[in-house]
Amino acid sequence: MAIMGVDSATPGRLSIIYYHEMNGTDFLDRLQYWHGTCTWEHRYRWDRTEPKKPVQLIFTGAPAPRDIVLAAYGERANDKLVSAAIQRLVPCILECAPVPADIVRALFQRACNPMAMESWEYQKLMTIACAVIKKSLNDRLNRNMSLENYKEVWTMALNEGERDRSYLFGRLLAHYNILEARALRKSGEKRETNALKLKSQYKRKPASTANRLDNLIDPYRKRLGAQAVDLLKGMQEITSLLYEKDASGESMFRDEPLGYPFLTGFQSQMEYFFKKPEQDTAPADGRN
Repeated sequence: MAIMGVDSATPGRLSIIYYHEMNGTDFLDRLQYWHGTCTWEHRYRWDRTEPKKPVQLIFTGAPAPRDIVLAAYGERANDKLVSAAIQRLVPCILECAPVPADIVRALFQRACNPMAMESWEYQKLMTIACAVIKKSLNDRLNRNMSLENYKEVWTMALNEGERDRSYLFGRLLAHYNILEARALRKSGEKRETNALKLKSQYKRKPASTANRLDNLIDPYRKRLGAQAVDLLKGMQEITSLLYEKDASGESMFRDEPLGYPFLTGFQSQMEYFFKKPEQDTAPADGRN
């Protein structure tokens, strides 16, 4: 098989921007590898067959290259930037090349700043960012290009046994987020939670921001009463783990910027709350 990409630089002229030859079996294997390693559960597709009653489509898989680029650089990104970034993702799919570090970093930075976008864009960005970040983290631990031998250390499902500092702080923020979101919904208020408002600051200074959030949730904790017991218990368990020492001999509960697992820990915990069969269930992103 020959895979070729062309672009129209000027009217009437085409330039070849990508060319790669491989046999058909390898081609199918590479596609399967991409779609099997860059996965998360997404909710940003809609069936609009009936305009008055659009149905949300939930699917688990890899986001489209264009969706990845728009999530990384924004829906209003320059067309040339979008086109160039998509070109850089093609080798990731067809040649098992690592996802460019700057794209992964852009996804992480934007996902940590939810107040800069609309709710629908933030929800879409979060699952796309988690899919790409999860793949990027796992690719560092896998030297093969075989899906059968691929080991997923970082998963979409919540891993309560994970002791990574960034992951634990992500789970803790999700608890602050869901507790306030449930209290706001109970009183009929519609606004973003303090956890989302401070997400960017939390990423930079997690310990001091967590202490600040602990003070801010006090009225919401009282408002929920017995309904907050399980959440508070979960927060105490995570906090106790964070007070343990890491390999450097320091307590993990400190103001050191968080890494990529922060995002997957937060989203996995939020989706766990979203799917947990409880009477009080908040939206996946904690917004009202």
